[in-house]
Amino acid sequence: MRPAQRTGEIVITLDSQGLATLLNVGRHPDAVDTITHVIDAEVARRGRAVRLIQGGQQPTQPPSASLTSPLIQARHWWTELRAGKFDNTTLAAREGGTYHG
Repeated sequence: MRPAQRTGEIVITLDSQGLATLLNVGRHPDAVDTITHVIDAEVARRGRAVRLIQGGQQPTQPPSASLTSPLIQARHWWTELRAGKFDNTTLAAREGGTYHG
């Protein structure tokens, strides 16, 4: 993944083979080599705070903890998975779920 930022937009370019490998799935023979996603948004930094501003709109209220808490937890799990600390099955068991991969 290669995120880039232009004025007023964020461009994310993904390698389809790399994505298929990370997801542990096969890549369709007709699949394109790269996937590009352009988002009408920009990153605003103020001190240590970083905000994603979508469509040029300033946020009217702080984000809800019911949204940010799962995102923070998912980021933590992803970091641990990428570091090889455990696999999906171990993570699911640890969190009281099951993994059907």
